Amino acid sequence: MKADTNGLTMNQLAERNAEHVATVAALEARCAALAAEGAKLKNPDNWLSQSDYGYEAAEVATQNGATEDESLRAGMIAIINRIETPATDAFLAEVRTEVIEWLDAEISAIDPVYRGDPIYEHDAYWMKGKVRDLIQKSRELFAAQLRQEAAQ
Repeated sequence: MKADTNGLTMNQLAERNAEHVATVAALEARCAALAAEGAKLKNPDNWLSQSDYGYEAAEVATQNGATEDESLRAGMIAIINRIETPATDAFLAEVRTEVIEWLDAEISAIDPVYRGDPIYEHDAYWMKGKVRDLIQKSRELFAAQLRQEAAQ
């Protein structure tokens, strides 16, 4: 019985297999880095080593009129921000970028589907405008978040 190779030679199959093995290894390394960072965030020793920053942030929040819960949250955020998570940060930035690109593609897909159909054309333009507004607002919020993170 002969295996189906989709018209590829044994050398081509071996090359493709090597590419897949390299991809899987890179993804496993990425998962391991993310898991290690997750464990770091859950480790009480890491929190305690950054507690001075948390205390200071909570005090500033309290002085600025924050409630007890808001001050506690400010302290926790300060501690979390001190624990470096470059793999997680890179992953989240990639996800955010993919979402914006996906939304842009969805907007672009609206035009050809409804162009020239008078029944739907008005709705399509309205929907496209709403989605564009949403994307613009998301970009503004994302940019503000990045500026805020950079300032910390």
